[in-house]
Amino acid sequence: MQTRKGQSIEDASMQMIDEEIGTHQYNEKEWPIVRRIIHSTADFDFAKENRVIFHKKAIESGINALKKWM
Repeated sequence: MQTRKGQSIEDASMQMIDEEIGTHQYNEKEWPIVRRIIHSTADFDFAKENRVIFHKKAIESGINALKKWM
């Protein structure tokens, strides 16, 4: 169950991540995933030294798999 207060805390956390990282090399589909990883682990290195590498069809394949499951 999601609450308004919980959502506002998450929104503030995501904003802090965006501000801390600034510009990055991820595209508009990759960045929300990397940002969620950073949020979950509190490890900002996922956007820097320990950069997450995506296969060119990873996100598309994941979305298609979820659509089939639903």
